[in-house]
Amino acid sequence: MAEQALKMDEECADALHVVAEYSPTLPELVRGMERASRVARQQIESTLGQGPPDVWTMVDAGPYLRAERRIADALRSLGELEEANRHYETVLAVDTEDFGTARPLLLGSYLALNLLEESRGLLLQMEQQAEEDWALITWGRILERFLSGDVATAERLAKPAMRKNRYIQKTLTASRMPKNLMPGDAKPGSQGEALLCMYTVGIAWLSHEPAMDWLRGLQ
Repeated sequence: MAEQALKMDEECADALHVVAEYSPTLPELVRGMERASRVARQQIESTLGQGPPDVWTMVDAGPYLRAERRIADALRSLGELEEANRHYETVLAVDTEDFGTARPLLLGSYLALNLLEESRGLLLQMEQQAEEDWALITWGRILERFLSGDVATAERLAKPAMRKNRYIQKTLTASRMPKNLMPGDAKPGSQGEALLCMYTVGIAWLSHEPAMDWLRGLQ
């Protein structure tokens, strides 16, 4: 269907997205999605940069946001975090309310790269907008405090967080990211919640061995 759509319209961003999704490798997927993103952006260029986007702008920007998010996720999987961050930031510049939940993944990448000022700004946004106590925000804040040298605050935050979810300490201190990680149901205190933390900020913990050693030793 997508290929037929492209025969009728070579500039169909949604069809380009579908075709790219079937790429045999992630680098090829990125290249395909970059084309879809360029086409989609051209189609909404006149509405971007005119102040905060309204609901109709968001609808029109859907193909562009989906392509940019897919590029970011693929680059993150490839370990190209700086480039991935650029695409997450592009998404959030349009989707300012983060309906696509890009912030948690960007937070993990910021912390992995030791971008502490950027991490603090993002954490503050997430903490202000969160309607409930998200474990991934707490564990992002714990790592930010540790990397900032404020180990006392990191420990003060970590101990009650460990009591709330007994799976997170072991999950975050695994030696590597699980394959085909799918968080699933992330109820408070569940293994799914622990996997969600691993999926979002786990890449950051894995990037800082001293933090991993410290967390392993907490009682």
